[in-house]
Amino acid sequence: MAAAETAAMAIPIAVSAASPLRAFLRRLRPAVAAVPVVAPFGPASAAALLAGVAACLLLPVLPPWPLLAAAGLVGLGVFLRGGIARLAGSFLLGLAYAGLQAGAVLAAQLPASLQGQVFRLQGQVLELPVHEPRRTRFLFRVDDDRHMPAPVRGALLRLAWYEEDPQARRQLRAGSRWQLQARLRAPRGLRNPGGSDAERYALAARIAANGTLQKPATARQLAVPAGIEAWREDMSGRIAAAVPRASSRYVQALALGDTRALDPRDWARLRAAGLTHLIAISGFHVGLVAGAGALAVAGLWWNCSRACAGAGRARSPQVRAPSPGRSATPR
Repeated sequence: MAAAETAAMAIPIAVSAASPLRAFLRRLRPAVAAVPVVAPFGPASAAALLAGVAACLLLPVLPPWPLLAAAGLVGLGVFLRGGIARLAGSFLLGLAYAGLQAGAVLAAQLPASLQGQVFRLQGQVLELPVHEPRRTRFLFRVDDDRHMPAPVRGALLRLAWYEEDPQARRQLRAGSRWQLQARLRAPRGLRNPGGSDAERYALAARIAANGTLQKPATARQLAVPAGIEAWREDMSGRIAAAVPRASSRYVQALALGDTRALDPRDWARLRAAGLTHLIAISGFHVGLVAGAGALAVAGLWWNCSRACAGAGRARSPQVRAPSPGRSATPR
């Protein structure tokens, strides 16, 4: 009897408590309906994605990858749900994407336990080596096979060859394959205010380690230069031989993106004249010219082939079909 009375007293209380909630939801419905629809690939979603990437870059410590993966899954679910919550989903997706990318690049760098060790490497020289009075700096891609050390297999390295005699270092050309020994360390640089950030550059360029050649006399070339980088270096040498020295370095920089001959005074002049962007997009210029030339040659070939085909049809004799009742073979 007491339990029944208690239940009867609880029912009005529940109803009275639900009434304000229903009224609040009823007032909230027009506001929810007035919220604009967030397009999945609209400007708002893109801005939220970029905000997530920026938030990840501002973190003092990179979160562990399981946490980033969970954030990405939650963000994907919220993003697919739609509505105003899609912005939160885009933010989480940007945060997770940037964090996982940064974690993968950092994991590909040389482990701390292998700092300072000497590795025997085989690979290819990338880009154009920078020759200086006492050293030569170059990018080196290690072969991705089982004969190479596992920590640097297929990795991109920035190496320096120190030697007083430049003749041996001059044999190092872009596109050539070499076997050498190098002492490696993880990318690091100075923290001077206003200076360049070497670690950030290495992270963006996917450089796994820096190193210096050991026993340069044992380094030997395995294959001659080949590929587009070898062609760039060869054409740069031809330009230097054909153009007067006073202006050859500018032609090399504008035509091929070879800025090795430009000194600080040249860069100061270019900045003062507002022309540094021409050097930065020199490869784009070459691509435009090459593409326009290829289209022109393709158009000429197509028109010539059509004209030749039309001329051949006009000159060929027409064979008439034999009349009914006549034999097609001459008697």
